[in-house]
Amino acid sequence: MFRIKHSVLILTIVAAFIITATGFASSQNIAPPTEQKVRNVIESWNARYKEKDVNGILKLIHPGCEEPPKEFLRHGLQREFEREELLGIEYNIQRIATYKEKIAALVSTVKLTGEKKHESNILYVFKPHKEELLINGLYEQLDSNDFDVQTGLYTSNKGKFSLTIPKGWTPLKGIWLLRGLAPDSITILAPDLESKIMMGIIQLPLKLGPDDSTTAQKAVEADTAMEKRESVKYTVYEQGPVSLAGTKGYKLITEFELKEKGIAKRKRMRAYFSDSPMLYFFICDAVGPEKFDSLLPRFEAIIESLSMLPVGEELTRQEAVAAEQAKGSVTGRVYSSKEFNCFIAAPAGWEVRTSPNPAHLVEMQYIKGRSIARLIAAKGLKPADKLNDVFTQRLNAVKEIVQNFSESSREEVTIHKTPGIKSVHKYYLEGLGQFHVKEVTLIRDGKYYLILCQCIEPDDFKVLEKDFDKIIESFGFIQ
Repeated sequence: MFRIKHSVLILTIVAAFIITATGFASSQNIAPPTEQKVRNVIESWNARYKEKDVNGILKLIHPGCEEPPKEFLRHGLQREFEREELLGIEYNIQRIATYKEKIAALVSTVKLTGEKKHESNILYVFKPHKEELLINGLYEQLDSNDFDVQTGLYTSNKGKFSLTIPKGWTPLKGIWLLRGLAPDSITILAPDLESKIMMGIIQLPLKLGPDDSTTAQKAVEADTAMEKRESVKYTVYEQGPVSLAGTKGYKLITEFELKEKGIAKRKRMRAYFSDSPMLYFFICDAVGPEKFDSLLPRFEAIIESLSMLPVGEELTRQEAVAAEQAKGSVTGRVYSSKEFNCFIAAPAGWEVRTSPNPAHLVEMQYIKGRSIARLIAAKGLKPADKLNDVFTQRLNAVKEIVQNFSESSREEVTIHKTPGIKSVHKYYLEGLGQFHVKEVTLIRDGKYYLILCQCIEPDDFKVLEKDFDKIIESFGFIQ
């Protein structure tokens, strides 16, 4: 999962920074010329931000920057600059620290847009490039209520788990692309300011195997198969079943060099644990394979510290996690959401439940097979976001991660006086098999809706299409 789009984790859509005495040093220990270089970059960032200079900001990003990816950052900045007028910006560098040639700075920023005040704490990681100091990573600080500095305990109330963070390692919010997939995902940055652990949980859309151990193995194999296609060199060192906190899992250690220019070679350990339908994933990267052996004891200690929070006898773990994320409720076979002003119903023969995956409102599972249907929604669209553009961008993203994509039909539809686009297409998804999809995309009142119905072989699309049509026809708006 070097890029989230190349991971089984995206199937959920498609199918603090806390500085302690033992962590980063304070700014008075940094040589004045180094501190001034850091300030110059941050001041340049903010000046270009005020000017809405996207290309100027991107010039401050190191060629090997992984978090966030440049194109993701470009798109995010463009949307932000189009959405709101910036009236003012203030920043304060709280701490600066170094690790060999890399530098970290925690920056508190306040942006004023209209009557709104946006406050954030971002960790900037810098790395030299030729004669310049450039940004090699941007990470958002954890909520101080989630991480106990004294004990090193990170607690995810949304994900219903906890982890113990070693001294000198920095817990941060999950990387930007993971947040729409995994509730309370977390990034744990190593002292070298480059190696890291990415951890989170998702609800798998379907069973990948007959038991938890096989499901975890299939998930790992699907991820690494995509990863291998993106690599110039790819070596497998170790693989096999593991167990943790009563759940069965699978571990794989690989070393690879990606085709993408500027991205450092790494040695990676994946450890996935299944507690059906939940999948817990740990992706441990030693950036520079020579670091792996020294980092491995810490990787393993963090994984082994995973503890499941109690959820009560009245709820399953999936239901408890879903309840923390839920943006609506299910009554009988009908899901409704006041927040998203919509409802949808499951036909007979389908199970229906709210989802712990942040982008999903509700999921339906075909009782007699593997097929699934979901209602996915998001806020924040602006008037300039055209339906056809939104539809095309998403479908292009799907094409990047699947094989043998073919679209048999596309048509304009209207649901409750709301224009939409209906598409029927097929593709093969590594690790999961052949998909035959009927979907509808809608935009209304600045919200995006996707009714996604996926027939997964050996289920028969001709048999299920009537159910898919019932699901789509049942969708409506409360007001």
